Amino acid sequence: MADVFISYSRKDKKFARRLEKASEDGTARLWNMRVDYDFPKEHLSLLVEVVTGTATDDLGNVTALDPEKWLERKKKYIKIAEKHLNTCKYKDANIYARQKLFWEGKK
Repeated sequence: MADVFISYSRKDKKFARRLEKASEDGTARLWNMRVDYDFPKEHLSLLVEVVTGTATDDLGNVTALDPEKWLERKKKYIKIAEKHLNTCKYKDANIYARQKLFWEGKK
């Protein structure tokens, strides 16, 4: 089965869920890519890699990250996200702040 990325807005969430349920082998997954409005643009690809567990090469080919590479990228992302958290203008939209609460069992 081919990997496909579909971008959708909140208003289309029900439709996206139907696509997920209708996937031929039940392996389709949806990711919630919230917006962190002022996250450093030079690190957006790292953010996407950590959230999705995938990497994209220069040709646009998407591959799954093995657990070791994902953990390596996650550690790098956490360092950048912690620094950004101190200067973030949009605390309510900060993806890392929300994830951190979840990791700490506070949400």
